[in-house]
Amino acid sequence: MIKRLIVLAALAVFAGGLMGGCGKNEGDAAKKEVKMEGSTTVLPLVMEWTHAFQKKNEGMKIILTGTGSGAGIKSLIDGTVGCAMSSRKIKDDEKKQCKDKGFDAVEHEVAWDCLTFIVSKDNPMSEITKEQLAAIYTGGAKTWKEAVPDLNFDQKIVVVTREQSSGTFEYFNESILEKKKLRDDAQSVQSSQDVINLVAQTKGAVGYVGVGYYIANQNKVKALKFKSDADGKYYMPTDYGKYPVTRPLFLYSKGQPAGILADFIKFALSEEGQQIVDKAGFIPLAKIKQ
Repeated sequence: MIKRLIVLAALAVFAGGLMGGCGKNEGDAAKKEVKMEGSTTVLPLVMEWTHAFQKKNEGMKIILTGTGSGAGIKSLIDGTVGCAMSSRKIKDDEKKQCKDKGFDAVEHEVAWDCLTFIVSKDNPMSEITKEQLAAIYTGGAKTWKEAVPDLNFDQKIVVVTREQSSGTFEYFNESILEKKKLRDDAQSVQSSQDVINLVAQTKGAVGYVGVGYYIANQNKVKALKFKSDADGKYYMPTDYGKYPVTRPLFLYSKGQPAGILADFIKFALSEEGQQIVDKAGFIPLAKIKQ
């Protein structure tokens, strides 16, 4: 399901939403429309919710655009969207910009994600540590043999990363690189799907995506087990509760949500909405709060 909806995301509009409001005047249509923009990690999950929500609410129009967390929050500040999708918390300066525009950005935590490290299918790597990733992404290791001396894979490493406005990049930069400088030859791409495609097509490549993208594309790429500092064991990103590199996912509304947006967020947080989170490969809120 995610893979099908990601294709639709390239059109920037959920196709079903275009049907809403047909035959209505502009005033009526506007009341049944909401625009959301932002994180490409959160996007496929929101599209799953949209698919189910619109089945229950005929005529509702939800327009979705995946541009990255920072771009989505900027559009919220600028007033061009009613909701921002984000894989990071809003920053203090962004909150101030919202207040300067006369509103508060209200935070809605909707799910959790596991940051997943991926390589091409022909890569013999099966597990990795934070230290090895940091060495690879800062330029301390140029080949897989340098990164993992015991590995019989003397292949040049092609580093794939997200653009710096991405919430996924910011989380990776803080949690793995500890804000050290990224190597100069890292290949920056605009979306999580771009990371999947480039890693899948490039021998020796390594990248990172949200777990939902990995699950939807596991026929193309391989996920690496990641070492937990808590017990020294390696875990797959689907080992929820044990995998160490996790983060919350958010929707940010322009003030308290009302109308269709309020109904949509209520649905996302409902039992049915959280079941969709689970099926999509993300972590429902209840599993985090256990």
